[in-house]
Amino acid sequence: AAVVHDRAELDQCVLLDHCTIGKGARLRRTIVDRNAVIPPNACIGFDPEHDRHFWTVTAEGITVVAETDRVAAAIA
Repeated sequence: AAVVHDRAELDQCVLLDHCTIGKGARLRRTIVDRNAVIPPNACIGFDPEHDRHFWTVTAEGITVVAETDRVAAAIA
């Protein structure tokens, strides 16, 4: 199962097994791969142009965060 910490907000998201969503993170229209770790206060899926620099964004505007993606560097 996925772990979702306090005050995290998820809107139209798919979380695969063993991923972790940090405290206060905000995700919209995002698929999070198994074992991926989203750090506290991350904001993913709200700005497709920004997201494209770090993750795959589909033609429909869905952001895909893979297990191997470096999420911490993307939100710093």
